[in-house]
Amino acid sequence: MASVSQVYEGVRDLVNKEQKGFITPSVFNSFAQAAQTNIFNSLMNDMISGKKLAKQGVDVGEGVSFRERKREDLNHFITTQEYEGNSSVIPLPDKCAKVISILDINGTLEEDDGEGNVVTVADDVMDADFFYEILYDPSVLKNVLHSHLSAPTEGYKIAHVADRIHLYPNGTGGVTVTYYSPVLSKSMTDGTIFKTSPLFAFTNTAGYETINPANSRDFILPEHYVPELIYEIAYMCGVRLRDQEIIAYTQQKLASEI
Repeated sequence: MASVSQVYEGVRDLVNKEQKGFITPSVFNSFAQAAQTNIFNSLMNDMISGKKLAKQGVDVGEGVSFRERKREDLNHFITTQEYEGNSSVIPLPDKCAKVISILDINGTLEEDDGEGNVVTVADDVMDADFFYEILYDPSVLKNVLHSHLSAPTEGYKIAHVADRIHLYPNGTGGVTVTYYSPVLSKSMTDGTIFKTSPLFAFTNTAGYETINPANSRDFILPEHYVPELIYEIAYMCGVRLRDQEIIAYTQQKLASEI
């Protein structure tokens, strides 16, 4: 993952003119999540661009496909939220950017192979009864609910995603929602994933700020995004300082990262 310490040191060295100490850990932390969210949004847009390249037949293959590389990077932003109980209306997960799938909590990705061994079941061979068909358009939902052919049943579940998630048919034993969230970070020490922003935690010793790894959280982005994170945060600092030199430099660097 992109080290929060490495990004902080890069921004500090780039922006701190004449050792004036503008980039303190507190200032850095205030920009860290915004920078990660900006890159997340760019990745989502890149998926659209990648699809166009694939349709035009100009995207490369052999493991270096533009779209596949962006998809791999986006996968780091995938997380889940479980909802138990029989409610047919549930809130969207906190900091949810896009719902990927909704699975009946009674479903499972593991099963007994008959010999006492637990094995993972691939999504494409799971019972379709466990999956919810996701709809966003309320007019389409209305037509489905009133259809004699496609009305939701226990064997054909529907989820309407809006400001909340409505599950059909009514009454469920709970669901697991898989979704994209830009607000994720990773412990520097044990790799635990947190649904919170990246954080440069520090201790102050003799006037010097040193990182506290136990309480710091790395960015959820892969390591190769360290330069882009540095330029994103440095650009925000330049805007705050009204420093045209920093703004112009970071804009040029961010453009070259695209």
